[in-house]
Amino acid sequence: GRADSGCPDLNALLDRAVTLLAAGDIDGARATCESALAVEPDNARTLHLLGGVCGQAGDYAAACELLARAVVQQPDSAAVHTDLGNVQQLQHDQEGAERSYRRALDLDPGLMAAQLNLARLLRSASRVPEALPYFRAAYETSPVLPGLLAEFVAVLLECEAGEEALAVTRSAVVLDGGNANARRALGAVLQQADEP
Repeated sequence: GRADSGCPDLNALLDRAVTLLAAGDIDGARATCESALAVEPDNARTLHLLGGVCGQAGDYAAACELLARAVVQQPDSAAVHTDLGNVQQLQHDQEGAERSYRRALDLDPGLMAAQLNLARLLRSASRVPEALPYFRAAYETSPVLPGLLAEFVAVLLECEAGEEALAVTRSAVVLDGGNANARRALGAVLQQADEP
C-alpha cells in the first residue's frame, strides 16, 4: 500500500497516465491507470490518480470508491482527503465532504484547496460564521486567486465584519491599484457602509 512502487513497469504506466491526462486524453489516462491497478491493486498513487481521472470523466461513484481506497492506503495524505471531499461534494454527500476536508486540514492546516472548499461548503449550507475563518485562511494563503477577494469580502459583510472587509479591500487596492476586482470590492464595501 505504499505511495510509490519499486516496480518500474508500474511507475512507467503511472507516468504515462499523467502525460495522457495533461494532454486531455482522459480515456487513455483511465485505461493506463487501470492497467497499473492490475499490476498492483493497492498502490496508493494509482488509486489516487485513477480516482482523479474517474472524477474528471464524471464517474463520481468510481472516483469515490477509488479515493476511499487510496485514503486507506495513505491515511496521512491531505491531498487524497481533499480530492475525496471534492468527489463527495459532487455526489451531494456534504457530510462526507466536510469530514474529508476537515481531515485534510488536520493533516495540513495550510492546504488552500481544503480551506477554500470547506469554506464554500459551509457557506452553501448557510453556516457562514463557521465558513469565515476558512475563507480568511484561504485568502491569506492566496490573495490573488481570481474571485476569492470578492467572495471573502461578501462573507465578511454577511458576518457584519464591515471594518475587516474595508481593511482587506483597501489593502488589496494598495497592493494592486490596477486590479478592477479589488476596486469593485472596495466600492461594494463602501456602498454597504453608507446604507442605513
